[in-house]
Amino acid sequence: MEDDINKNKFIELRSQGLSFAKISKALNTSKPTLIKWSRYLKEEIENLRKINWEEFREKHNLIKKRRIILLSKILDKIEKEIEKREFDDITTDKLINLASDIMIQSNLTNSRLEFTSQDLFSDSGIPPSSWGV
Repeated sequence: MEDDINKNKFIELRSQGLSFAKISKALNTSKPTLIKWSRYLKEEIENLRKINWEEFREKHNLIKKRRIILLSKILDKIEKEIEKREFDDITTDKLINLASDIMIQSNLTNSRLEFTSQDLFSDSGIPPSSWGV
């Protein structure tokens, strides 16, 4: 029973990219045992790694969507204010610049998540085949 708990924890930690040394300390299990486990639990580790990566991507997309919605609401308010103003209180330049800044921010938010180098993952313990980039 305890061995199954340790194996499940091992799968979790290994899928997060932790080294055998760190996992050995955390689980109080020898490195040779962990290496043996990694061989026959390879598929489970890989599946959890992919699930974690998918969760990361989903989280990024939610943050991106919330930012787009927020910027869109702000831009709508500014545009409505510009339409009803006589431009007495705030200079036209200031309102136009603010609207322009919001549009630029909105365009930046629409950019894709792209990694410029696979080196981001090189120290993670995650094999290149699962990087998904």
